[in-house]
Amino acid sequence: MKKRVKIHKDLPFEEGKTYTTKMQTKEKFTITEILYKETKENGVTIKTPRLFMGIYEKCPHLGSCPMHVDRLIPETMEIGEIEVCGKCGEPI
Repeated sequence: MKKRVKIHKDLPFEEGKTYTTKMQTKEKFTITEILYKETKENGVTIKTPRLFMGIYEKCPHLGSCPMHVDRLIPETMEIGEIEVCGKCGEPI
């Protein structure tokens, strides 16, 4: 039996936006600054996020705190649907 599954794409993180953490407490974290790592490939400089600086919504008295890139849940955007097998989940 066929089943339709939505496909989502992660949107890039933005300064000034609030995101949910992947921690068990699911706290809100507002990014104030994004620190990038620059690498060169074939003469082209590529900037990838390395660390976020921001403020926890429940603890603003702590000030700006670091947060690793893997610890925040990005916003997503639906880009389409595909049909998959209802038993194994493989695309048809």
